[in-house]
Amino acid sequence: MSIIYVYLDHSNIWIGGNSLHRQRLGITTTPDQQSQVSWACDFARLYELLCPPDQHIGRSVLVTSTKPGAATTWRYAAEQAGFDVRIQPRIGPVEKQVDQELGMLMVDDAIDHLTPNDTVVLASGDSDFLPAIERVRRRVPGVTIRIVSWSHSLSAELGATADEVLLLDHHLDHLTHHRAA
Repeated sequence: MSIIYVYLDHSNIWIGGNSLHRQRLGITTTPDQQSQVSWACDFARLYELLCPPDQHIGRSVLVTSTKPGAATTWRYAAEQAGFDVRIQPRIGPVEKQVDQELGMLMVDDAIDHLTPNDTVVLASGDSDFLPAIERVRRRVPGVTIRIVSWSHSLSAELGATADEVLLLDHHLDHLTHHRAA
């Protein structure tokens, strides 16, 4: 039986979706104005895209970072959709702990659970994941690596290492949570 293991870099997917959303609306903003126009992800639809209902799911984890004390109003929606949500503290503008945690989870699963019939789904376009993917491939030859990303944020190196690439661009409308008026 084939099992899917999903690792979602929330910030990477949100930033890419937010950028494409603003671009399609014809909105250009400075970093100070970005919060005025913000894309909201429909986590149930994203989960369904990453974790098809007819597949066995071994893990579906979403890792992100926030400033201490920041509101995470989206967290409940992500958990209700089926994601195991893990939040790292953000100190300053960089969130390397997110990439490190996701990479370590991928390697841990390669050691403890993955088989050559399984699929690793990495929802991120970040090339920081290349070392983890290389280790997963060495540990479990034959495992399928599927990268899910926005075209403008997918690193060429990450795309080249994947067996499959799913670009989210044409899914933007479907993945957009429409707030009640």
